[in-house]
Amino acid sequence: MSIPESFLARLNLILSPETVDQVVTSFNSSKDVSFRVNTLLSSKAEVITELKQIGIEFTQSNWMADVFHVDPVQRDRLLDSRVSEDGLIYLQNPSSMLPVLELDPHAGDNVLDLTAAPGSKTSFMAALMNNSGHIAAVESVRGRYFKLNANLDRLGVTNVKTFLKDGRKISRYRPDHFDRVLLDAPCSSEGRFRAADPETTRYWSERKIAEMKRKQIQLLQSAVRCARVGGRIIYSTCSFAPEENEEIVTRILKRCGSFIEAEPLAIECPNYAVPLKTWKGRTLNADYSRRVLPDSTMDGFYIARFVKTAPNPRRSQ
Repeated sequence: MSIPESFLARLNLILSPETVDQVVTSFNSSKDVSFRVNTLLSSKAEVITELKQIGIEFTQSNWMADVFHVDPVQRDRLLDSRVSEDGLIYLQNPSSMLPVLELDPHAGDNVLDLTAAPGSKTSFMAALMNNSGHIAAVESVRGRYFKLNANLDRLGVTNVKTFLKDGRKISRYRPDHFDRVLLDAPCSSEGRFRAADPETTRYWSERKIAEMKRKQIQLLQSAVRCARVGGRIIYSTCSFAPEENEEIVTRILKRCGSFIEAEPLAIECPNYAVPLKTWKGRTLNADYSRRVLPDSTMDGFYIARFVKTAPNPRRSQ
């Protein structure tokens, strides 16, 4: 088993014994391959017909529209199929779709995706908006930026403008501007660990968590400053670490509480779990946020939602 013992020790401090067992089981099991219909280029009916014609067995999600699951042994066949190669579907874990559903972008909205590559959530937002309105997609890493552009082109996305920029600095140029802001933050990726794949845990360490949380709070401060009054901000990670989740929410509400408020999540997800109230003796203020517990289909995730209640103050908070 390639899951670090120090991570498991931390996990036992974060979650109940029963939940730890569930998480570890998910690490040791092959997950279903999930995908969504790319409604910019296709329809559920067309995809179902194509999959039946080539003999790929599938199940439909019972709580997410246009989302399907296939056995992992069929992954290569699915990727080699026309529906995948032509961009009619997009492979994406359902947990990764939740932040977009919570953001709920509408046609005509002005949206910011602050750390956008490889474009999974960006393209999903474009589909929900029917390529209407405008999405500014920001990515700071050059190689990932080009991958973002390639994915958007393949998926028929036309309402996105991409920027090779540091998301921490975007609020200098577009303060109080966007209807919706998504920050799916770079993180320690603990929710995507796989015991059979040492690469998933290769770079994990408590030092990595500390490095990520410094970047996350800076990005989230930029995100809230970019939103207009009345605008919605979603913060998400694929980490279990309280330092990257509840502590970030607690810190942003302390720093920016004069012009943002936390909001309850809107989606009824069976995998949602309540957040921590304390961590290492520190009281946390993240009651409206939710953890997403992993299972045979979903990855571990964390999601918080905010609303901008007043313009940015002139002085830095």
